[in-house]
Amino acid sequence: MENQGRKKRKSQKTKSNRKGCSSSFDGNTIFALLLAAICNSNEHFSEAIIKRCLNSLHLSLTPNSHKDGPRLQTLPVPVLSLLPVLLKSKCDEIVSRSAEIAGAASIFSFEMNEQIAMDDGIVKGLILAVGASNKMVSLAACNAVLDLSTTSVGRERLLEFSAVEHLMFKYLLVPESSKRLVTICSSDKGSDICPRIGVKEDDLLVLLLDAVITLINTYDIDRLEKLPRKLSETFSVCLKELWAKVHNQMLLRNTLKFGQDEHTNLSSIRTNDMAESIFRLSINAGHLTTPSPFEVVKKSIFGTRESSFENFILNHWEVSPLCIRTCSKALNEQDDVFRSFVQYLNLKKTDSSFVSPVLQDMVSCLPIDSDELNILNFLKMIRNELGCPIIYGQDIRVLRTLGHLKEEVHFFQESSVPFTKAPHFLYTDDVLKCEDAYKKGYTIALRGMEFRLENIAAIADGLASLFGQPSVGVNLYLTPPNSQGLACHYDDHCVFVCQLLGTKQWTIASQPVVSLPRLYEPLDSLHSGKTGNSMAGHIQFLLREGDILYIPRGFPHEACTVAESGDPDETTGFSLHLTLAIEVEPPFELLNALLGSCHVFQFLGSCHVHSFEDYMHSDVWIYMFRWEGFAHVALHCWNQNSKTIHYTSVDPLSEILSVMSVNLLHIAIRLIGDSDPTFRKACLVAAITLPSDSKCWLDSNQRTIFSYIIDKICSESGFSEALRVVEVAIQRNEDPFQRLRWLHLLNWEAEMIEEHGGDFLPSLGFENLSSLSNQHRGKTEVAFMHMKSKFCCEVAFEDVIDSYGLVLQKYKKTRKQYMNGMLSLHLGWSLWAGIDAFVFSRMRPAMKSPKAATLKGRAASAVAKVERHKVGNAAATASASTNLTTVG
Repeated sequence: MENQGRKKRKSQKTKSNRKGCSSSFDGNTIFALLLAAICNSNEHFSEAIIKRCLNSLHLSLTPNSHKDGPRLQTLPVPVLSLLPVLLKSKCDEIVSRSAEIAGAASIFSFEMNEQIAMDDGIVKGLILAVGASNKMVSLAACNAVLDLSTTSVGRERLLEFSAVEHLMFKYLLVPESSKRLVTICSSDKGSDICPRIGVKEDDLLVLLLDAVITLINTYDIDRLEKLPRKLSETFSVCLKELWAKVHNQMLLRNTLKFGQDEHTNLSSIRTNDMAESIFRLSINAGHLTTPSPFEVVKKSIFGTRESSFENFILNHWEVSPLCIRTCSKALNEQDDVFRSFVQYLNLKKTDSSFVSPVLQDMVSCLPIDSDELNILNFLKMIRNELGCPIIYGQDIRVLRTLGHLKEEVHFFQESSVPFTKAPHFLYTDDVLKCEDAYKKGYTIALRGMEFRLENIAAIADGLASLFGQPSVGVNLYLTPPNSQGLACHYDDHCVFVCQLLGTKQWTIASQPVVSLPRLYEPLDSLHSGKTGNSMAGHIQFLLREGDILYIPRGFPHEACTVAESGDPDETTGFSLHLTLAIEVEPPFELLNALLGSCHVFQFLGSCHVHSFEDYMHSDVWIYMFRWEGFAHVALHCWNQNSKTIHYTSVDPLSEILSVMSVNLLHIAIRLIGDSDPTFRKACLVAAITLPSDSKCWLDSNQRTIFSYIIDKICSESGFSEALRVVEVAIQRNEDPFQRLRWLHLLNWEAEMIEEHGGDFLPSLGFENLSSLSNQHRGKTEVAFMHMKSKFCCEVAFEDVIDSYGLVLQKYKKTRKQYMNGMLSLHLGWSLWAGIDAFVFSRMRPAMKSPKAATLKGRAASAVAKVERHKVGNAAATASASTNLTTVG
């Protein structure tokens, strides 16, 4: 049986006089007695007979009960056919015992489980019995549902008859007082990352949680989308309330030992199982991350003038830094995407106590593979760690730069060495240490803010659409007075620095160290010695609240807090800013942030990626969303269109040479991309522009670059160089086309590609490819030159855009699902309420100031938000009750 190690749950056994049960069990006799009793009009007499028969049946199915009589090898089919009728009985004891028999039979054997599962009447009867008003019946039915769900067949049948909806609704009817008694329990070793969940006193609540979470975590995307929205949202809110309690106990390490409290009913689910259910229910919850309209994001960053964005793209994008002075102060409130965030953090003084409530509401954002397009596959890979506390180096860094050499020093020294130790989870004691670190001058750097706060996620979504990229990464930096966090470095992605509070002095090199460095370059090159030397010629910017600074990739920079003198209303000392990272490759934001974390390589180990060198040659090293990627898409689309239009039967050698030529041209494009910076520029063909922009200038700009790319391919792609790359790869026992495997995402015409071989030749073998090329070198080179000439003459910009957009949307969809899921695990609304309360308490002495009304309004709004959750739950529960009357 699946889940064979599952410990049999407690169940309420109906007290019965087993002495009166026959010791010699006869299935046919039992069936005859049951059938006669069901048909008998004497209700009292019939119930007594049925109860005695059911007791005998139950004993014969119960393990270790052979002393009371022979044990059944299978539940007789005639008896099985009566269970649907018995589950509808008016007698609670009969329904309860019938459910127990169905459950016991379900775990008796695979065959019997399948028998029970394939009987519509039994499955429906068990599901309806879950909602019974009698607790004994509900307990027995929940146990039976869990027993039935131990096999894939059983789970599938339960899902077919809307078991999840009924379990959700029943859970919502459980008194709130019971839900407050949730606790967690660890093994004897006490080192569980994801302990088991239990509830004191209420055994029904434990079973309901166990059953509904087990089934939700088997749902596919289609079923998740079909769940009644109101019911799903209401249950999700209730689950999040439990999650907040569980998460808090995890941070405090406030766990019971197994058997420590006899009044605690333990479930078989763990904290990561609950986290997965919350994640799944939120995958398609569009209301979580309604993106800020891109035009609002555009105005918030570039101002209201139509020419500002055009000037930025044509003159500064990936070319030179640009400081946009206090643009937000000139905007209306509805046109400033940062205003709502700043309102919660609008402190004129900082305090280390601000750090703790923010960090304690966060969970670790585990990395998602760059070429992962199935969010459920991702969940399978990381489900054992989902919902765990934040991890040092992956989610947070606490560091400062010291000395004339300006070396970075980490507060948690033992956790700062990459790839050496187990993950360092930050529990409450470490969170408090972060407060001490801040007081000692250390910067708190938080990664993945777009996965933690809804309004940050909305800004990131809007900015990604504006630039036509899959996603945007957001980090937050809180730096104390007179301090520097990160040492001088350059980034492999372009960033917008948004100064929220305080001031910060930025020093940026006047020239880049590396021209448009690739994403995920080795850290040694990003922090090489020449970075510091390049600061001899530099530009300085003093950012104040509302200022935005653009820094292209490759430009060395550093920043420190400074104290300004003069204006008493200006904040002095500390600084709080966001960095919005425009990453022009597939959005493996977190992995990019994690290259210094041993945890990421434990995760990648399951993908056979065990070192940075392996990672650089793995499928996650992809170049989709820059111009080199667009050129590969163009070649792929042109090749497929040519096959569809012109394909005719040819001799085998000619066909092989044709496909080989396409492969070699892909290699040649990659080689040009290694040397030509234009190929590394971000491709903005999917960028969204306002209707008033008429799109002429951006479209013209992108077409010009595309023409340059094609001319470059025509003039510089060489046959010998490309063939040499293949030969060297084969000598190293490597796949020369590994970095181009993402092109399979374009293969929506699966049948046609299978018929004609696609772009690659896995069946031929790369060794044979090299050998064949050398045997027919002259013919291969002629075929290559002919293929290249035809491609460069025939490829059209318009023909590529749709295919490029298709891949972009696939990436965006998965990343949006990931974002929704991670947002649901963060205690966002409580975080905001906590920050608002902190603001209110800090400003209490100034309640007579003109700002008093605003502060009181914000505090009242925070309280009202929590109350609306409670009211919404009650209303949705009532609505769900009506909807469920017709389910099943």
